Amino acid sequence: ADDFTVVTLDIFDATAQELVAIRPVTRGEFRAPFTHQDFAVEVDMTGRRGHIMETRVFWHDISYVRVDKVTVFGRP
Repeated sequence: ADDFTVVTLDIFDATAQELVAIRPVTRGEFRAPFTHQDFAVEVDMTGRRGHIMETRVFWHDISYVRVDKVTVFGRP
């Protein structure tokens, strides 16, 4: 099968109106069909304390995709 981008994950700073991280996910990155899988997007949050942040998933209409959850981890 092709290895087109299925979804694009991004982190958007709504306060600053700035895209701070973006990650395309291709068909080849999925291990199996109809199986939940985690994908990471790393972002530097320096200077963004108090900002409204959005996690977004853009679907490219070439495959079935279902978003189960978004988990945010902080670094020590």
